[in-house]
Amino acid sequence: MTNKILWFLWANPTFTASSRLQGLAIHHQLKKLGYASGIAYIPTSFERTIPFSTTIEKSLHHLLNAGDIVILQKCKDKSNLSVIQFFKKIGLTVILIDCDLPTAEEIGRKVDRVICSSELLRATYAQINIQSFFIEDAPERFEERKLFPDKEKLTCVWFGDGTGHRWQDVQKLKILFEDSRLSRWELITISNHAEATIAWHPDYLNTIFKQADVVALPVVNLDEVSSAKSANRLLQSMALSIPTICSPILSYLAVAETSQGVIVCETDEDWVNAFLFLENTANRKRYSQAAFQSAQKYSLERRIPQWVEAMQLTDAFKSHPGAESSFKEIKRLFYLELIKKNIRYFTRAPISWKSVKSAIYYIRGKLNQIFSK
Repeated sequence: MTNKILWFLWANPTFTASSRLQGLAIHHQLKKLGYASGIAYIPTSFERTIPFSTTIEKSLHHLLNAGDIVILQKCKDKSNLSVIQFFKKIGLTVILIDCDLPTAEEIGRKVDRVICSSELLRATYAQINIQSFFIEDAPERFEERKLFPDKEKLTCVWFGDGTGHRWQDVQKLKILFEDSRLSRWELITISNHAEATIAWHPDYLNTIFKQADVVALPVVNLDEVSSAKSANRLLQSMALSIPTICSPILSYLAVAETSQGVIVCETDEDWVNAFLFLENTANRKRYSQAAFQSAQKYSLERRIPQWVEAMQLTDAFKSHPGAESSFKEIKRLFYLELIKKNIRYFTRAPISWKSVKSAIYYIRGKLNQIFSK
């Protein structure tokens, strides 16, 4: 019997700064290794709820086999319980990938296991008796810096999600750079925040590599939620040969303990001294080269055996005829449901009579809302 690995991503990284590391990257690596892995669901924006209907349920009975694996990447909202229950009923293994607190206890108890991007998050799930694994994120791109020119003006880059309280981290940097001792530094931010210097874009890593002399990753709120964050931004900065200054959250400390090219700072004076130290070209070169070398042990090629083990993959999941057509049909089914929720999906779906009907369904629903008021 042959089986498949189906990925349900909560957003498309072409349009959003998410789903790359624990979604597309792992999927592509599994395919390189010969596994039948496919993207079954990939909305263009963040969607908390996987659309599910009787039409999808009937169709999936013919497209899925008992023993197939479904991976829910960040799809941990309780509204997804019904689709998880369906997958379990027909004999599928369901795995949740989680990256942030709070834990999804209800979902966690329904899936077979949870894969976490930080040790603290894994331990939190284990405390409530939910089987969990910790797998460190792998950098998406490696780039070795060759030139280290002397520069009068230096650039510090901060990149990340700017929603919620996260922009406070940027405010901390702005205040730091008001110190007259750091007059050589300029701050550039790459984010989805309205005040970002550069709006997030899919090729943002190239921008970081070209512009950053240093990456700074302060964390203002050193609470339990921030402590459960992964080290992905730190590791990605190191893989781009960029010296990185960061706050002492647990995941950063774990990397720094076994790596070079990273400076961990607790006080404002620590931060100022770190920037002053890296103004020296020789220091930046040494830390850049050390960071790049240290990042090698976190490469996807070295991480993938952990994923294979956590997913319990066997030869039954090796690529086989018919898998690709099943993936395409499942992806199409969910896209048709997304069109019913939001008309913008119509422009990204293959044109067919069914997609037109889904668009009509959406328009009819909106008209009913208008005329019922």
